[in-house]
Amino acid sequence: MEMDGRMEERPIRLLKIDTNGPGMLDGSSSAQTTMVLGEAERVLREGGVVALPTDTVYGLACLAQRTLALKTLYTIKSRVDAKPLAICLAEPSQVYRFCNVTISTTLLNRLLPGPVTLVFERSSLLNPELNPYTQLVGVRVPRHPLVQELVRRCGEPLALTSANLSGQPSCVCAEEFKPLWSSLSLVIDGGPSSSNYLGSTVVDLSSPGCFNILRHGCAYEETVDLLQHEHGLVEEH
Repeated sequence: MEMDGRMEERPIRLLKIDTNGPGMLDGSSSAQTTMVLGEAERVLREGGVVALPTDTVYGLACLAQRTLALKTLYTIKSRVDAKPLAICLAEPSQVYRFCNVTISTTLLNRLLPGPVTLVFERSSLLNPELNPYTQLVGVRVPRHPLVQELVRRCGEPLALTSANLSGQPSCVCAEEFKPLWSSLSLVIDGGPSSSNYLGSTVVDLSSPGCFNILRHGCAYEETVDLLQHEHGLVEEH
């Protein structure tokens, strides 16, 4: 809807939560945590896009199996289709459902949960409209209880990308992407992140026995050490 030649902005819906408070790390559920999770689940099921904290930078998320929600997310990001979205799951065991995993279960469980995006060939169960131009998909299991519980509640993967316009710096607090708020269905403010503006380390594991670091990110050294020295994978150049 337009008013005086300008697009009408939707009301900003901002929910604040203490990500280090009760219900976040001890497995219990505070009233505030329960309310935030319930509202976020409702918004996602209705096809909305939610901004939320992760274990690295802030992210934008929608349900990956909902094509209209994916289109909304691309529009908000001003993102061209050549740059893929990752999927976010609640636990490592779920990776097998949506990806053709090439590494051992032991290694998978060492890498995830954590600030790493693993790239595999996608399975046929994943929405074909998610990154339709590639057979690969990045998958994350953030070490963040709010995100993990939200995915569990929704029962399907989230499409996840950083909370910023394409080509702009990542954000470690909600105020830094405030220009996007009016385009979002919900903003969850969990306070500042400690990631120093570095996103996850992205590693391509689609070729058995090999790895290729696509983005150094915040866990580069420990990831390379784990893959190369502890598990004998060969780095591709």
